[in-house]
Amino acid sequence: MVDNHITKQSQIPDSPYYVLATDTFLSGWGHSKSKDDVLVFVAKDFQQAERIESVLRARGEMKRVRINTTKPRLSESWYVQLFTEETYPSWYKEV
Repeated sequence: MVDNHITKQSQIPDSPYYVLATDTFLSGWGHSKSKDDVLVFVAKDFQQAERIESVLRARGEMKRVRINTTKPRLSESWYVQLFTEETYPSWYKEV
């Protein structure tokens, strides 16, 4: 299993698009104790970002799903997990 937890914005690779979502199932306990579990997906183009956004919106535990064109700033109240096509290819497959 890949450790995808990040604590600094500099750990996020440069990309034209980012898809963010709050995982309400994992928020508030375990590694995310007292924090929101925020997923950051790196997308190489808008089509890929839309595909990831669609998958996330279809999942009931994902809230505040959005596409950003700038690297997200991290919050102290977030436990952030970074997803890339290389580390988590299943999230990037076309459905």
